[in-house]
Amino acid sequence: MFHPFYLLLVLILSFNSSCTKEKKQENYNPELSSKMVKEGALLIDVRTVGEYKSGHVKGAVNIPHKEIFSKKNIIEQLTKNDKKTPIVLYCKSGGRASVAQKTLKNLGYEKVINHGGMSTWKKD
Repeated sequence: MFHPFYLLLVLILSFNSSCTKEKKQENYNPELSSKMVKEGALLIDVRTVGEYKSGHVKGAVNIPHKEIFSKKNIIEQLTKNDKKTPIVLYCKSGGRASVAQKTLKNLGYEKVINHGGMSTWKKD
């Protein structure tokens, strides 16, 4: 019989492994997303309003990740209701952007990129 500690350890390691695989599947590529923004992709900062006000990437629209679904009409307006419009998301480290990315994909958006954290933006 397994000791509860070993069961917990296996669960933690499994979760960590699935998170790593998920990040790879999300096509995380800071250079690609920066290029997409320069070419006209919609840039969404999914951090809180306070974080956004304390500093954000030029041209980013602030829609906190917890509000993505409830503000889908705003996103539809910004993309002119074109589900093929590229959307680039960022937050502090990439976690909230990943949640927002899944929501947008579930809403039918085809080209949604998780840029990751704000610190990965190149200073142009």
